[in-house]
Amino acid sequence: MAAEKRKKKLFSTAKSTKLLRSLGFPYCIVTHWNGYAHKSVDAWGFQDIQFLNVMGTGVGAINACGEDVSKHIEEYLSEDWKKENIKKWLITGNTFFIWAWRKRVHRLKDGSKGADKWWHLREIEFFMNGNELSFREKPSAISE
Repeated sequence: MAAEKRKKKLFSTAKSTKLLRSLGFPYCIVTHWNGYAHKSVDAWGFQDIQFLNVMGTGVGAINACGEDVSKHIEEYLSEDWKKENIKKWLITGNTFFIWAWRKRVHRLKDGSKGADKWWHLREIEFFMNGNELSFREKPSAISE
């Protein structure tokens, strides 16, 4: 089970770094595998990737995942130490996103699955709303 979870994490991180590279954003992977605990350890409890925001100010952070976005959002809003770390990250002028990758299948007019498959990025942005941590889904035009 742990190996399958690690494989998914590596895959979504690889898709995210490929996209960052194509957009010209310098990045650094800040998550690592703890072999003794058999789990992935994120920087500050929420970061897989940090990137230099060449379009604005500050440093960006990404948590790359599969389709389990709601689990990640719930985790970040309910675990106080992670929530506080995200707040501090945002207050200092940085950005934080969840990038969720999922495979989409083209449906034919008769409802059956077609042969075309592509990867779709779902992007969730966290931001400060007064003193509260909030999030919104950004419309994504990125599909591979």
